[in-house]
Amino acid sequence: MRPLAALFAVGLICAAPAARADDPGSFTLDDAWEGHWRRIFDRRGRADSNGPLLQHLGPYQYPEYEMDLAASGFLLADEAKFAAAPASARLRVQSINEFTLAEETQLRARAGFGEAGFAALRLDRRSDRAFQSTLVTFSLGHDAIAGLPLFVRLDFFPRWEKEDSDLNLVVGARHADWGEVRLRLAALDPFIDASYALAEGRDLELSEHLDQQGAPLALAIELQSARFFGVRFELYGGRVLSAPLRVWHPESPDEDFRRDRSAWLGAGLVEWRPAEGPVTAGISVEAIRAQFSREGDADPTRDVAVDEASTRARGYVLAALPGPVRLEAAVQRTVEEGWLDNTIGAKAGEGGDVRWLSSARAIWMPSTVVGLEVGLMRSDRLLIGPPGEREGGSDHRLLTRCALQLGPKVHITFGIGWDLDPSDGRYDGGGLTLRLND
Repeated sequence: MRPLAALFAVGLICAAPAARADDPGSFTLDDAWEGHWRRIFDRRGRADSNGPLLQHLGPYQYPEYEMDLAASGFLLADEAKFAAAPASARLRVQSINEFTLAEETQLRARAGFGEAGFAALRLDRRSDRAFQSTLVTFSLGHDAIAGLPLFVRLDFFPRWEKEDSDLNLVVGARHADWGEVRLRLAALDPFIDASYALAEGRDLELSEHLDQQGAPLALAIELQSARFFGVRFELYGGRVLSAPLRVWHPESPDEDFRRDRSAWLGAGLVEWRPAEGPVTAGISVEAIRAQFSREGDADPTRDVAVDEASTRARGYVLAALPGPVRLEAAVQRTVEEGWLDNTIGAKAGEGGDVRWLSSARAIWMPSTVVGLEVGLMRSDRLLIGPPGEREGGSDHRLLTRCALQLGPKVHITFGIGWDLDPSDGRYDGGGLTLRLND
């Protein structure tokens, strides 16, 4: 952790004296929580669209993969502003090897009608080694039902395949002095039975039929408090209900099977900032436990059951020093585990990936247009495979990036990373981050 302390010292030395500190910013789990649901909604975005939700038991990524994604990641201090903006956009792009770019894009547009009605479009695209997802959301809602602080929103996720389209209903209440509470009811792949019933009614010859044998629903409650005595908190809890799906083939019944998925999701955040103070500090936790099963009608040796768990804990400090300097430091621990049974009672495989990611950044804006961002990152990793097999290591990186503030609505940072470990070359990839505020 010595490099992180050194970076803070550099920021203190570079800071120009001023009478007032700027806003240090605030973090929220809002987009991370929505990201977990997007992974559930977009099954085609996963490596195996017919497989488990998390898919931790696939090939592990290379050691610096998480560090590569974080190098051009969105700043924690800007998360709350982005979540609160009805119309905004952001993009991050990072080179991860000689031929590949990892990219994430989020676009939001919203138009009001009537007294408090609105229509909105949202695009969430992520393209990297673990995800290939493009999800469009069309929303209709009302922000003040009957003049009360109650709101409702209906989301539709259209997909090329009707069976992968989803619906999401959110109702809630918000109050400036207390915060916001939301209830979510999602219908996952609700058009499967209707699509196949229509095809069968038209006497279409299908090589595969799908039959929902349960209600494909998910539920969640989401709470975001206002700030009390400098402290605010967020709590999220969700459940993907078990809903077996039968897949049968008229010409090859030996390939028929039943598939089922279910999951528990939870997250929480506590953040503290003294009134008008220059520092924000917080901790957050996200956790998912998912189950998947596949049972063949004819060949039980092909049965499989997968149990997966993912936990991410984070501690962070955001600071705005007197003058044009912002600091951001975070420590994050991610644990991914998976257990696989390929026949009833026979353990076939298990795996785990434990990762620590520490980072510190200083953003110095000596002018209103051009500035400098400098960062240090450290990644520690332990892979856990079959009994007796473990592999781990540490990696370090220096970030140097140019920061551009093109008016109040356009912020761009771009630059390269430098490998601080013994290697054939110091260059360690480049990237760009863009944020547009309406």
